[in-house]
Amino acid sequence: MSDPIDGERYEYVGGTSRKFWEWRLYGEEPGSFEAFRLVIKWGRLGTAGQSVSETFTNRRLADWKVKVKVAEKTGKGYRLAQPKRTTFIVRIPGKAKPEPDVAPLLTGVRRVTLRD
Repeated sequence: MSDPIDGERYEYVGGTSRKFWEWRLYGEEPGSFEAFRLVIKWGRLGTAGQSVSETFTNRRLADWKVKVKVAEKTGKGYRLAQPKRTTFIVRIPGKAKPEPDVAPLLTGVRRVTLRD
């Protein structure tokens, strides 16, 4: 399966419960009649959990299903998990390579933060 085109992770911690619920949307597999696959995964925090997938012929139907499920889970107390952030330095071609600790101060260099 290719990389997901969208997705989120929700967690619920309360009383003795420590659970997660997440969704990932994969899109447009070449040669596939079903254009989008929604994979929903759930379980106890710290475990691999279990998953189920559903296929959709268009993105709008998949997005509708996600909205319904997210509303259901947030209504039960699940909260969006803090996204994992990765920061790295990007050097713009043709500019001098700076030291990482001074990179944000130099022209032509940007600090980029990605969310998982």
